Amino acid sequence: MKAQAFVIALITMSLSLILAAVAHHTPSGALVTVMDWLSFWAFLPFGLAVGCGVTNSKPLLIATTVVTVLIVAPRGIPTLSRALAPIGAGLLIGTGLQRTLPGAPDERQ
Repeated sequence: MKAQAFVIALITMSLSLILAAVAHHTPSGALVTVMDWLSFWAFLPFGLAVGCGVTNSKPLLIATTVVTVLIVAPRGIPTLSRALAPIGAGLLIGTGLQRTLPGAPDERQ
């Protein structure tokens, strides 16, 4: 597994926590709603998915998804969908960042 994916995940989780703290001190209701919906525990798979998208690390993405499904599946479908949504969003953001960052590994490699 690539160490870059974990570093990007750590940076993403830190920025998400800072954004969540700032969101609760602003009058923006939409931002507070989104950050509450994600919650603290969703930042970990979100950050890992962003790191996987940027570094094109498929094994880490598969492991993150499988572990999330195994942990959350017994709680029901609505909880499972709320747990998997940050992984999908993180992968989309990570893939977008991969295309904009210089030096990021190319998807075709």
